[in-house]
Parts: sequence; structure tokens; C-alpha cells
Amino acid sequence: MAELTNLETFVAAVKAGSFAGAARLLGISPAMVGRRIQALEEDHGARLIERTTRAQRLTELGESFFAQAETVLEAVAELDDLTRTEPGKLSGRIRATGPAT
Repeated sequence: MAELTNLETFVAAVKAGSFAGAARLLGISPAMVGRRIQALEEDHGARLIERTTRAQRLTELGESFFAQAETVLEAVAELDDLTRTEPGKLSGRIRATGPAT
């Protein structure tokens, strides 16, 4: 699952154009975005994003990796939809609290 989370973070960073933008979208810190992308790069043994203090850009390999990562994430979303009993219908427990009076 960590690999999938790292892929989602990578795709968010590319689409947002920055680690800070991806962090806002994902609700995590920019440092966490950097750690996840670094872990992804270490797992695959390749640099996917060239980073400077002012900008980031995909490497040539990173561009190919991004296209495949989007395909993988779309396939995972389709699998999730497939396994739902009734697509589009919410299910689960709802908990509400309020005063006793």
C-alpha cells in the first residue's frame, strides 16, 4: 500500500507543479511529499523529478513513469468501483452526536 500512496503523491506533485501544491491537495506537509517521492525514487533506483530551490521538472524517465502511474491509479479506481455492491450508493455506519436534551 505504501507504493500506491507514493504513486498518488508523485502524480499529485506533477499535476500541482510543486510539492507544496501537492501537499495542499493531499492534506499533508510538503516534507512528507518529498519523503514519499524520494522513497519512490529509491524503490525504482531512478531520479523521476529534478528539483531546484525554485522549480521542479520531470526527467525523461519521470515523464514515462508519470504516464504509467496515472494508468495504474485509474485501474485501481476502476477495481474499487467494480467491487462495490451498488456503484454510486453510499454505505457504512454513520455516527452522530448531540446533546441529550
